[in-house]
Amino acid sequence: MSLENILEKIRTDAEERASLIVRQAEDQAGQIMARSEHDAQEKAGQIIDEATRSARQKDKRMILAAQLASRKEILSEKQKAIRNCFESALKRLNGMPERDYLQLLKKMLLSSYTADFKEVIFSPQDSHRINQQFIQDVNMDLEKAGEKGRLTISREKREISGGFILKGDRVEVDNSFASLIKYLESDLESEVAKTIFRNL
Repeated sequence: MSLENILEKIRTDAEERASLIVRQAEDQAGQIMARSEHDAQEKAGQIIDEATRSARQKDKRMILAAQLASRKEILSEKQKAIRNCFESALKRLNGMPERDYLQLLKKMLLSSYTADFKEVIFSPQDSHRINQQFIQDVNMDLEKAGEKGRLTISREKREISGGFILKGDRVEVDNSFASLIKYLESDLESEVAKTIFRNL
């Protein structure tokens, strides 16, 4: 075999090998591309699913936050309405006609009196309608009820909104309207709420 034929044979073999390598490389590249495309689609699907889940969770959180804010606002408005009822009751007590007001104070004094108390403290506003005659009438009713001791009107005045404070040597009892309403508020709040929100 001549040198030319040997070289031709080598060239032909090399070309065949090169073609085979190229075909194998193309096949592998195709397989890699197919796998990559499948992986990319799978990843894209996962990303879309995750984004959808995240968006739904975000929507749920936003809805829950809006519902919570709405409940807080409703509760705040209900509490304002309840407070207004108690404030209105306090105004009505203080705005009673003088005769009714004095009768109410007298009943309160008679029911809350004990021998520990010596003085009754009133507000500066009540100074013009509470007089010695009033306290004498209270003392007479206390005597009729068998109570010992006598009440006097204290020279001290307190900034209270109606009612009075009973004072003894070591004890004081706040029977101002504001204190009594505050005391009753926790017991009456649910009843007031039921009444004013019955139709809501």
